[in-house]
Amino acid sequence: MEHKQFSDSCGYLYIATGAKYLKEVSVSAKSLKRFTQKPICVVTDDESFQSEFIDQVIIMQPSTDFVTKIIGVQLTPFQRTIFLDSDTFVCSPLDQLFEALDLFDMSMSVDNFMHSLSFFQQYNPSFEIKYKNVIPEYNTGVIVYKNTSNVQLLFADWLRIHTTMQIKADMPSFRETFLQHAHNIRIAPLPFEYNFHGVQTFGFAYNEIKVIHERLGEKWNTLTSLGMSFDAMDRFAKKINKNKGKRIIVHTWFVIPYTFSPFRLKYKLKKMLGIKKTKKAETY
Repeated sequence: MEHKQFSDSCGYLYIATGAKYLKEVSVSAKSLKRFTQKPICVVTDDESFQSEFIDQVIIMQPSTDFVTKIIGVQLTPFQRTIFLDSDTFVCSPLDQLFEALDLFDMSMSVDNFMHSLSFFQQYNPSFEIKYKNVIPEYNTGVIVYKNTSNVQLLFADWLRIHTTMQIKADMPSFRETFLQHAHNIRIAPLPFEYNFHGVQTFGFAYNEIKVIHERLGEKWNTLTSLGMSFDAMDRFAKKINKNKGKRIIVHTWFVIPYTFSPFRLKYKLKKMLGIKKTKKAETY
């Protein structure tokens, strides 16, 4: 595949080494290609990899999973990049995210768990988390970023700090790196719908979900979550986006809209009984 150069441009980036992750990239890129004319690039160690949904392949030497990502994001051929983990499925257009880079250097979603405590406990329990429960981690599954010298310096330091921390996951090391670069790197909050995960343990959605970031497949003979086919993910995406209001997503079973909450059901019942709103209701 021809190695193109996209100067002063916007594009999408995947990073994958190994057949499993490249298969996931093929599914994710297929879902993405429906909504964009921007080029899609994959950084991989497989020189033979080809896909009708990929416009450029950049070859790199393989490393451990998270280190490969930290190195790979630095290799983007674009001036403005949207990086997607391999286990993502795109449900809606994303090109509008490039506009955030008019004002910010990066855009990422905050991780709901604040800190990857299980990784700290397993790999480096003595590590002191600065600003604990005050400044959370960012989820690195979707990263929107400009290819500037400041951002490249942050990525270079991310690799160094990740190695020093000796914690397998990359989110804790990105947080520590950003704390050192917060004076010159501006990160816009990425809406949760663009990096939606947690479906296995009930997902709470408020708007249309743009990107599902989770392996939702399963088999009885393993506890490991597996990627699903494009068609299966597309059916699931349509199911959970049929209602675009506030809702609870119960994986495999159903979606509960907010109108079925106990409070809203009581509200409807009172309305059916003829009870009306009052202009000056007592507070208690």
